[in-house]
Amino acid sequence: ATAASATLADSLCLGLLHCENQGVCEEGTTSYDFLAGFRGVAESGVSLWPFAVEHVQNHHCQCPDRYTGVRCEVEFVTCGDREHTCFHGARCLETMDDLNEQAETVYSCNCETIDTASLTHYAGNFCEHPASSVCDNGVHRSFCVNDGVCLDSMDEH
Repeated sequence: ATAASATLADSLCLGLLHCENQGVCEEGTTSYDFLAGFRGVAESGVSLWPFAVEHVQNHHCQCPDRYTGVRCEVEFVTCGDREHTCFHGARCLETMDDLNEQAETVYSCNCETIDTASLTHYAGNFCEHPASSVCDNGVHRSFCVNDGVCLDSMDEH
């Protein structure tokens, strides 16, 4: 893109969309095709990722490597040879599965490695679900997702 077209795109996005992590605003919709094949994408092609907004008034940010989202606000890393993806700064965990006596590498995400300076916690197989409520009873800390809320409960032990 030329400097003039970049300036035009920036002026079109002014007030509509603020790109993060050095993303560049563009007209049109973004694609989450790179997530195809992962369990978080329904067979119909409709994404189940909570952050998978395709555009804001027909604009999106073109993201640098390791970032996605309409504003490039979601950091991600792929595990192995694109066998698994972890979001929001979570790191890959690699384990061996000995099922049927054939050792196979299995990947998962460690959501606890996410920098919680923003006080946002994540859960899910890919650390894709933001916490809707943090539960802290002074002894244990947990959180709810999908608009769940913490409930007080009596410990009967």
